[in-house]
Amino acid sequence: MFLRVVVHVVLTITTTVFAQSSHYLFGPSFGIRKYPGNNAIITSFETTLIPGPPTSPAQRRLAIWPGLDTSNGDLIQPIIVSSNEPQYTSGCRNSAANQWCVFASTLHERRQINGAQAPLDGKDALRMKIKYNVETKMYDQTLWINGKVVSTLSTASGKANGFYMQTECQGSHKGVVSAHSYYNTTIVLEVPEPMWGSRPTRIIKSSADPATTSDMGKTWFWQEIRLKQSLSPNEYIPNQ
Repeated sequence: MFLRVVVHVVLTITTTVFAQSSHYLFGPSFGIRKYPGNNAIITSFETTLIPGPPTSPAQRRLAIWPGLDTSNGDLIQPIIVSSNEPQYTSGCRNSAANQWCVFASTLHERRQINGAQAPLDGKDALRMKIKYNVETKMYDQTLWINGKVVSTLSTASGKANGFYMQTECQGSHKGVVSAHSYYNTTIVLEVPEPMWGSRPTRIIKSSADPATTSDMGKTWFWQEIRLKQSLSPNEYIPNQ
C-alpha cells in the first residue's frame, strides 16, 4: 500500500499524506508474507528492478514497488511512481513526461516518509537494498541508479517478517502497465528457515525462478521475479 499531497518537507525527507482517490487498486504481485507457523525475520533484502516504460502520457497515479511488512505495522517500500502530479515531478526533472520517479519510502502510521527523489528511465536498472542496522535498530534503505546512490532513508520499523513485489494504481489511472522484472533478489533471514523461500504465499499474474539457498535457508536467492503486463484498473482489485 502506498498512501496518497505533500504536507511538509524536512531536509531531503518528505512526509506525505495523499488525498482521496477515485480508485485505489492492486495488480500483479509476488512474495512471501507472514502466515501461521512462519516466524522468519528478514535482516537484509536486495533486488534490482528494470521497470519498463511508464504509462504515456503520465496520469494520476501508478506505482510499482517491493515491500517489507514489519512487526509494528510499517511497510518499508521503495517507490517507483509515474504521475502527472507536481510532488512526483519537482524532484525528478520532469519525470512525468517519459520517466519514472523513484525514492526510498516507508509507510508509517498511514503517513508516507520519503527520501530524495530521482528520475529513472524504463530501460535502466534500479538497485534497492534494505538492511537492518543492529546498532540503530533501524532499517536502512539505499537506492542506486547506474552505480550512483540517489535516495536513502532509515526508519525504526520493528522487524521485517514478509516481502512482496506489488503493482498499484490510484486516482484516475487507466491503461496498460508494462511487464517488469526484479533480478538477483537476495534475502537474508535472522536464522535459517530451510523451507521458507520455496513457499510463496502470493502469485498474482506473476512468476519466478525457483528460490535457492546455499546455507540451509539463511540466505535465499531468486534470479528473476516477473510481474506480467496488466490493464489498469480492469485487472486490479481493491485489496490483497
